[in-house]
Amino acid sequence: TLRGTVKEGETPLEDLGQKVDTAMARLERMHEIMDKGVTRIQQIVEMIQRYSQDGYPDKPSTLELDPLVREVVALVQPRDGAQVTLDLELDGAGAKIAGIREELTQVVSNLVQNAYDAVDHGGKVTARTRLEGDKIIFEVEDNGPGISRDEQKKVFTPFYTTKPGQGKG
Repeated sequence: TLRGTVKEGETPLEDLGQKVDTAMARLERMHEIMDKGVTRIQQIVEMIQRYSQDGYPDKPSTLELDPLVREVVALVQPRDGAQVTLDLELDGAGAKIAGIREELTQVVSNLVQNAYDAVDHGGKVTARTRLEGDKIIFEVEDNGPGISRDEQKKVFTPFYTTKPGQGKG
């Protein structure tokens, strides 16, 4: 409200101006998130349209991994507006891989979203690519609490999750 406390030395108009600036910054961030969400929805709709017309791609194509990772992580956001730092360390140096774009997009998206879900507000997620000999490595790291040894044994079980209410789809 406008009747809020005014700091010593500030006029009510300065206080109001700061509140307006804060509100505008929040609105801009929300607009940014909505734009990314709309872009992701458009991509999904286009993918479904392609599948309905051409069928699901069953042959891999050659893809450059770094641009794919950059594109996908730009669309994935922490849930509930949590403030999480994302670092990109893309050192794939133009390396190409064979794969089905939609499947690789989903893998990258899932790994980054899982990392976001694993960290608390103020956490950090790093997505990185690098070359090791004739291999290109993609990994996602976060500073969340991790999972127990017992849970680690189950992570590749279909639909298994440590998240309440998820993993059954």
